[in-house]
Amino acid sequence: MDGSFACPECGSEVAIGGISPGRQVRCGFCHRLVEVPYLPRVATGGWKRRRFGGWNWVRWAWGVATFVVVVALIWAGLRMARRQYRSLQDSAISEMLASSRANEAEGRLDQALVELDSALDLIRRSSDPASFSPEENREHRAELARREVGKVLDRLVGEDREVFPLGDWLNLVARSEKDEDLGPIRPRIVEAFHRSAGVRGRIELDQARRAYEAGRPSASMDACDRLAELLPYVDDGARSSVRAAAEAQVDQLVRDRGVRLEMPRGKFVLGSDESYRARLVPILERLLTAQGYLPERPSSRWKNAWKVAKYHLQLAVSEHRYGNYLSSQNRLTRIEARLTLLDGERLVWEITPRSRSTVPLPGLPAYLSSRVAISTERTEEFERLLYEDARGQIEGKFTQALSNMSACCP
Repeated sequence: MDGSFACPECGSEVAIGGISPGRQVRCGFCHRLVEVPYLPRVATGGWKRRRFGGWNWVRWAWGVATFVVVVALIWAGLRMARRQYRSLQDSAISEMLASSRANEAEGRLDQALVELDSALDLIRRSSDPASFSPEENREHRAELARREVGKVLDRLVGEDREVFPLGDWLNLVARSEKDEDLGPIRPRIVEAFHRSAGVRGRIELDQARRAYEAGRPSASMDACDRLAELLPYVDDGARSSVRAAAEAQVDQLVRDRGVRLEMPRGKFVLGSDESYRARLVPILERLLTAQGYLPERPSSRWKNAWKVAKYHLQLAVSEHRYGNYLSSQNRLTRIEARLTLLDGERLVWEITPRSRSTVPLPGLPAYLSSRVAISTERTEEFERLLYEDARGQIEGKFTQALSNMSACCP
């Protein structure tokens, strides 16, 4: 008899050849002796047992075991990492506290306070804050902060700088407002600040008067500007008198030496009111100051005082195009200006410089010179160079004329 049948134990296929039904054969997979059944000659398509079905539980068992092992390893790693983190954190806290104490002993209170604050922040996030005596360190922090601020306060009160340290004072006051531990000494800080501002304000006022008497109006105005920054912080009782004295000094300065600068006016080709003001005003201010005048200061706290300035400086400008540069179509620039200094209606000083583009233009790059020579069209870039040449000549003539101007006298 030939054919095959499924092993009743493991489901593996067992092939037979020439063996009669009822005889026993050994399964090739599970090695069990099984009886050969009767096999019909015509297959009827009956039910067949699934191969290896008995081994599915093994795969599931290995999968579950692997998952449990992985979870256990992860959990153990997390525990170890957490213990290491806590150990490092505790070590860092101890080092910071020790360093803070060392800096405090050596008088570096600011650095000691920074390190103590860092340590307290770590203690608050520690898993065992009680081991570092947080309350004791917190009380020590309050005492250390007051000592450190007291040291800064003594330095600011005792210093005699040429420039008043207003920024340092404001930082100290702001710190006393934000730090709760500094609440008990905040009134002392504010009182010392107002008192120091008042003393410095009177010093600046005295310097302004002495500079004016010495014929240095610009230095006198500098002192008044510094005083204006201090006025909001002067004691309420002294602020009104100091302000009144400063305003009187500024009024005297402006009425005797002040020069009000009027915006340039006229006809422009490539220039503008703003361009002349931006480039000429710094030159005018510098030269007028050198001659004993007091030019208008738009950024000054006393800028409204220039409404009664003794002098007025007026600038009129007229820019024109004329002719062509050599054989090209590029136009030359001619500038005519008038700078007038008036005392009311009386003419004090006046100049009327003129300039025009230089031909040939000095310092012209070779590539641009060749391009201009062969081009039959106007070039905006080249016409701008011609304009700037004429503009530079006007500014140079202003500088020379103002340098030779007579000094101002009240």
